[in-house]
Amino acid sequence: MDMSLVQAGIASVKALQDIVKLGIDAKVDAKSSERVVEALGKLGEVADALYVMRDELFRLQTENDKLKREADRRLAFETRKAAYELTKTAGGAFVWGFKGEPAHYACPNCMNDDRIEILQDNRVYAGTYRCTVKKCEATFPVDPEPERSPRARRSFGFP
Repeated sequence: MDMSLVQAGIASVKALQDIVKLGIDAKVDAKSSERVVEALGKLGEVADALYVMRDELFRLQTENDKLKREADRRLAFETRKAAYELTKTAGGAFVWGFKGEPAHYACPNCMNDDRIEILQDNRVYAGTYRCTVKKCEATFPVDPEPERSPRARRSFGFP
């Protein structure tokens, strides 16, 4: 909060106190009426300063709540992420491997976006796994591609 706003409020209150003290000692006449009007003006300044401080305090509290929620979300993600470690698979891909059971892998692209998305086995000969998130859909060679027998190579036209 801006300290000048607080200082302005304090100065206005002190001025109001001085004016009221003078008003108590003064006789009721035109001069007293003038002082009462001046005191009311100072009181209005105090009220304005308090409204500004209230609005600023509300803004700061809202920002603070937002930052706390983001910190809590980040801490929860980092706690979950600690259960994974970056692993090079037998197929040569770098993915996040779960340290516990059941064994599984998480998408490194999604992990960079603070999301843990489990890779799904494509169940294909090449041993690839895929991320099922629509905006990612990356594939990774997790399992090694099995060696083909010489007979299988010939049947596919390979030497």
